[in-house]
Amino acid sequence: EQQKNTIKRLEQENDRKESKIKLLEQQQHILRSAAGKMEEPDKKEFEQLINRYIREIDKCINLLND
Repeated sequence: EQQKNTIKRLEQENDRKESKIKLLEQQQHILRSAAGKMEEPDKKEFEQLINRYIREIDKCINLLND
């Protein structure tokens, strides 16, 4: 039982750390974009991320309008 609790706690901690990493990567993209120091592959990835956010926002707006 103790091992199960430890595993669960470690999985939750891992999820939090993965979320933090994603947030930091997003912030890094934003900073690079603002500084104008983005390489072409980074620009493509950043544009895809922005487009994904826009699609999610559009979905939310549509749900609110229903």
